[in-house]
Amino acid sequence: MSELFVLIHGSWHGGWAWQSVIRQLEARGRRAYAPTLPGHGPDVERAGITHRDCVDSVIAYIRERDLRDVMLVGHSFGGSVVQKVVERVPERIKRLIFMDAFVLNDNRCVLDTDNVPADLIALLNRLAAASADNTMLLPWFGSAQPHRAAPRPGVGDRRVGALAG
Repeated sequence: MSELFVLIHGSWHGGWAWQSVIRQLEARGRRAYAPTLPGHGPDVERAGITHRDCVDSVIAYIRERDLRDVMLVGHSFGGSVVQKVVERVPERIKRLIFMDAFVLNDNRCVLDTDNVPADLIALLNRLAAASADNTMLLPWFGSAQPHRAAPRPGVGDRRVGALAG
């Protein structure tokens, strides 16, 4: 049986951000999935979405597809998600991989000052407070359809080897 990867994106991305990585993994005989977390992507509802909603969605994705022996990869914010996923479904996870990801200590959150500079936290909080739904979204670059945005040359290629072996 081939290795199985579930790739969890960071903030301001969606599953589409992993498409070139998925192609590389599949070319090497691996299976890979990249769900989009709730509240992520252009023109989606963000109000009221919690970290737990993101964790729950990954667990549901794994269970609905009966995935086992998963190599669970978290990038950036996705690192904080995969940490909680493995706590709740350890029997389904073979390995955790943190790729430029947040790795949080117990009882800490992504915006704790030991993870993110205080001036960035203040900026993010001001942007959220200025919005109608207390959320913030960075502009989508490259395309009106992010899943069709052209990848930058060389982005992702160096990291695939680490995942694909």
